[in-house]
Amino acid sequence: MSEVTSGKPVATIKSNVRQAVIEQSEKAAKAKEAIKAIEEVKKAEAVRKAAKAVEAKAAKKAAAKKAAAKKEETKAAEKKTETKTETTKVAEKKAPAKKAAAKKTEAKKTESKKQASVKATESKKETTTVAKKAPAAKEATLQSRIVLQYGDKEIDDKALTEAALNAVKNDFGRAASDLKLYIKPEEGRVYYVDGSDTGSFEF
Repeated sequence: MSEVTSGKPVATIKSNVRQAVIEQSEKAAKAKEAIKAIEEVKKAEAVRKAAKAVEAKAAKKAAAKKAAAKKEETKAAEKKTETKTETTKVAEKKAPAKKAAAKKTEAKKTESKKQASVKATESKKETTTVAKKAPAAKEATLQSRIVLQYGDKEIDDKALTEAALNAVKNDFGRAASDLKLYIKPEEGRVYYVDGSDTGSFEF
């Protein structure tokens, strides 16, 4: 058998085959490395996405906590205003009761006047002094004041109510009819609702 195949020696063909095999193995190794690099990049991206998702969840939780804290603050402000109105109502109820008691005592004294003709003039003097003292008892009503302090700011409930009434008048050109106030000290604003109209102002 001849050592030459198609004009080339067998040794040259073998060396060419070896070189081709080496090149293919190098290409395969490079391809494996490229696949590994791609997989590592994908893993890194997955880790980043997971970290972003965790951060987003944490941000949502923080926002939910802030919203809950704001709701509690508004509820506390509403409770304060409710307690104020209740105290004023109690004071108003007590004043008429004192009036009725004063009238009963006057009636009893007038009856005693009719029975005792001799002491009529003296009893008249007593009833007039009692009648003069009754209005003083009427004037003794409970006075309360709510003051909101936040940081370096301070405002009381009367000033807030006046500012809200002025805001409704300026914004809608009418007097307030059913006014509700929501104070947000962290924003430095007061939000109001009057019927279907809403607005806000700084305090």
